[in-house]
This record gives sequence, structure tokens and C-alpha cells, in this order.
Amino acid sequence: MRHKRAFEQSYENGRLAFESCHQCGTAGPGCPNNRRRFEQAFERAWRDSNRSGNARRLEAGFPRRITPAEAGRAHPLLAGRPACYDAPAIHTDEVDALPPGATLLAGNRHIDVQAAEIHFGRGVFWGVQYHPEIGLDEVAGALRRQADGLVEAGLAAGHDDVEAYAGQVETLHREPGRRDLAWQLGLDEQVTDERLRRAEMRNFIEALGREGLLAVGK
Repeated sequence: MRHKRAFEQSYENGRLAFESCHQCGTAGPGCPNNRRRFEQAFERAWRDSNRSGNARRLEAGFPRRITPAEAGRAHPLLAGRPACYDAPAIHTDEVDALPPGATLLAGNRHIDVQAAEIHFGRGVFWGVQYHPEIGLDEVAGALRRQADGLVEAGLAAGHDDVEAYAGQVETLHREPGRRDLAWQLGLDEQVTDERLRRAEMRNFIEALGREGLLAVGK
């Protein structure tokens, strides 16, 4: 509830807010009279999250080939991102339909909505489905915790395969200059370089200090 109230205050005060992955669905409304209408919009938008057994929508480790939509190519949230990039994440969440006042910023072939901007009341919310804030060691830990699901989804033949993959990711966290591991995992500097990997976090922080930002996308 404290997390949700923080979002409500952001909308009430006309502030910019940012979240990643499933927490995007916890953002609250800015106006108490519109609170339930806003929550229903988010419930519709996130109703297909955590679909079990859907291998197509399980992005394990790194969502691949995330591509900015037309509105995202010049959007400040994605500043510095190339025409196609990978990012850390492990989830089965999917935004089924964007709520009113939302703009699609990026997607890939697995998940239509990988990034979006939502206007509500006086506030603006930036959200991404992936996790620019986490390190590769956290990705490795998430893979290990969800090993059963990865095997069940057919993404790994067994727990040994999950451990081997997670071990490579963890080693790359400790030794980000290992080009051999990056090649084996199919990753480039958008993931291995911490500064580039955290682009959305940096862009959000920089945006907080820019005058007139809340007019973007209106």
C-alpha cells in the first residue's frame, strides 16, 4: 500500500514516476474521484500477467530484440538506446491492452508492450517490462529460483542446463569484459556495460530536473 500511495502522490503532485516489470501495474491514480476507474484500467492492462505454462511469453534472462515504437524513438526514456536491444528480465507478465492516456514506446516479438508512457491527471508514468536496474548476478539468481518453470516451459532440458546458463551469466557479472561469455550468451554492451544497461534509470533521473518535461507526449 505504501508503494501504491507513492504513485498516487506522484499523480496528484504532477510528478514523473518510473517503474519496471510487474510493479508498473501498481501505479495509482492522481484524483481520488477517478481512483477506481484508473485501477480498473490497469487491471485490464495487466490481466494476462503471470500466464502459467505459456512458453512464448516467458522471457527468461534477457528479452531479445526490444525495438522502440515510433513514439519511442525520440522519447527521453529510451534516449541512448539503439534501434534494437536486449535487457535483463525474467517474467511471464504481458500487457494485454494499454489503458487510456498511454503511449506505446517499445516492444518485441514476445511482448507487444515492453515500454510505455501513461498520462493521468497531472502526472506522467514511465514504465518498462524489463529490468534495467538489476545486475547480471540478480538475473542468475532469478533463473535459479525459477528453474522448475524454465524446465516445464521447455526452455531447458533439466536443472543442470539452467545452472550452467545461470553460472555463465553470474561469471559475466563478475567479469563483464569476458567477450567469450558475451558471445556464448548472445549479449552485447547494451547488457554487459552497466551504464548502458541502466539507460532508462539514468534517463528518468535526468528527466526529473528538466523543466516542462510533463508536456512530453501530450
